[in-house]
Amino acid sequence: MFPRNPIKFILSRTRQLFVIVFAPVLFPTFMQAAAHARSEPIQHATNTFFVSPMGDDDNRGTKDSPFHTIQKARDTVASRTGLMQKDIYIYLRGGVYLITAPITFTPADSGTNGHTIHYLAYKNERPMVSGGRQITGWTKYDGNIYKASLDRPEKLRQLYVNGQRSSMARGKDFIYSSEIQGVGTFRIEGTEPWALTSGTRFTGFTFSKDNLGQYKNPGDVELTSKAGFGYHIVSLNNIEMLGTKSIAILQEPIGAIAQSIPQYGCAFISNKPELKAVSQFHFQNALELLTTEGEFYFDRHSKTLYYYKRASEDMNTAVVIAPLSEGLMILKGSSTEHRVANVEFRGITFAYSHYSLMNVGGSYGDTTVQSIALYTKYSDAGVNHTIKYLDNTLQRAAVECENSKNIDFVGDIFEHIGAVGLSLGNDSSNSSVIGSVFYDIGSSAINIGDPRNVYIDDGDFPPGVEGVPTNNVVQNNSLRNLAVESLQAPAVSIFYTKDLNLSHNEISVAPYTGISVGWGWTSFTRITKPNSFSQSSAGNKIDYNRISNVMLWMHDGAGIYVLGEQPDSEIVGNYFGNIGGFSQGSAIYLDQGSRFLAITNNFSDDPNGWFFVWGKAAQVYNISSSNNYSSVVRGNEADNLNDSPNFKNARSKPTDLDRKNRTHAGLERRFRKLREEEWGP
Repeated sequence: MFPRNPIKFILSRTRQLFVIVFAPVLFPTFMQAAAHARSEPIQHATNTFFVSPMGDDDNRGTKDSPFHTIQKARDTVASRTGLMQKDIYIYLRGGVYLITAPITFTPADSGTNGHTIHYLAYKNERPMVSGGRQITGWTKYDGNIYKASLDRPEKLRQLYVNGQRSSMARGKDFIYSSEIQGVGTFRIEGTEPWALTSGTRFTGFTFSKDNLGQYKNPGDVELTSKAGFGYHIVSLNNIEMLGTKSIAILQEPIGAIAQSIPQYGCAFISNKPELKAVSQFHFQNALELLTTEGEFYFDRHSKTLYYYKRASEDMNTAVVIAPLSEGLMILKGSSTEHRVANVEFRGITFAYSHYSLMNVGGSYGDTTVQSIALYTKYSDAGVNHTIKYLDNTLQRAAVECENSKNIDFVGDIFEHIGAVGLSLGNDSSNSSVIGSVFYDIGSSAINIGDPRNVYIDDGDFPPGVEGVPTNNVVQNNSLRNLAVESLQAPAVSIFYTKDLNLSHNEISVAPYTGISVGWGWTSFTRITKPNSFSQSSAGNKIDYNRISNVMLWMHDGAGIYVLGEQPDSEIVGNYFGNIGGFSQGSAIYLDQGSRFLAITNNFSDDPNGWFFVWGKAAQVYNISSSNNYSSVVRGNEADNLNDSPNFKNARSKPTDLDRKNRTHAGLERRFRKLREEEWGP
């Protein structure tokens, strides 16, 4: 059964990290590990600036007279980049840099003439870019429920108390039954900006009064749906009564979009009887549902925040943080010729980014075919493979890069994030994420690529904007407690990318897949013609990662999941531990059109299955596999490969090489202090 409180469930799987926002704890061992990557001396004043939460933007930007905001330092540097003769260093002193909107970087903020602009933590200090605000003035409302004022017009979807994520007030989980029936008709003309075709869909669905009650603010309520590998959230417009039943009237057009492809595990409301039996629902975000400790509700009409305190908490001393900024940083160029370039962020914490769901035509929800590719356009096409994913948009990230190159994140921390942590999206190349920590992330920790990159310059981006991310490095990062709100999100999402080096990372505790590599059902010959194969993925190395405790709740995924062609790519030396602890999963899963991969020297310990191929019709071939070990050799092995005679099963008895590979996977020695037991309290 799906846990009532998934956040509590995930956090119980690992030691909790406690960070008080307004008094950041310094982590010397973490900083020592980050320093191994590169250490730069402080330069003379002409190319060095200082920023401090105690500074003033009217200051000179020196160590003794620092700026107050990162934006001021950015703008000051922009006036000098055309004449850069050496790197520029911007040192951030320790403390919290509060923002109300993302800090933006454009091509004008790039390093030039072959030089880089560095935003660095000063010595061993820990600067934090925070989108959160501390909420004080708590008074008792009823029993263990407390309330405080919050001047905010929009819905609040995340809250943190003493460094621990809280969840929206929610009703009980219930299974699909015959009581759930569509009612009303919503018509789509096909000319709307959010529509690709015309069509009709239900305006709402009926539920029993036991599952859907009458709430004071029905427009704040959300309906969630979980089936297979899909997890969907659709906001309500109203709740109406129909005899003995309640009707959830959906916000539109997101309600129609959520129903547009009602099939497989991606169904919001499935049309497949076998999936209806396992579809799980609950309603959330109403004061009347606030019955469990650790939950909250924000009444945006009265501007009152309610919180059901945990037994261990004292609201007189609790540090309560409400994330208010929708994102923390955006680095975005205007085209493949005009990118943001040559910028480094080192030793910085990015924290408390709010996520309000996708806004489509004034309606809010998250609904997806799979992963973090969200439906934002209505289509009556039946499946979105035939329309080249034109109905998909990436879920928002705390830090977003697009049309960018040479952007480096080294020794940073991403924590308490509402959706995706860091995204290297369309045309983000020659960039790196090294020695960083991702903790308590609402969706994928890291995203690379865009589902619309299936074909380049095919009209789904403005002319000259679209490009496949190339030559990126994601290495020696620690990723823990992931996808705690967007349950369908892989810990690491990779769409289309070339020459990616994703190696020596440690991924632990996630409801779905550990690493998802590739997209492109267009390689599936039953859907599109062979000559339409995407050429947007190649040369990717998924090597020596340590993946454990994933596939905890969702279905049809793996430690490493592959989709679409991957010429000259490899999956080498990875360690898998406890894969599929809650649902069907395997160490490695090759789905539709997966081809041209070398799978060698992987070590699998206690998986539900070692190797899985979706089926013969998936046209999976040109897979070479050797020298793999698995403690459990089961699954369909090579049965569904189209050239299975060339495939070698995993060994069931380890060799000395297997044991060596197991030790070699994960963080390299100089980065192992990033492991929780060594650097966290």
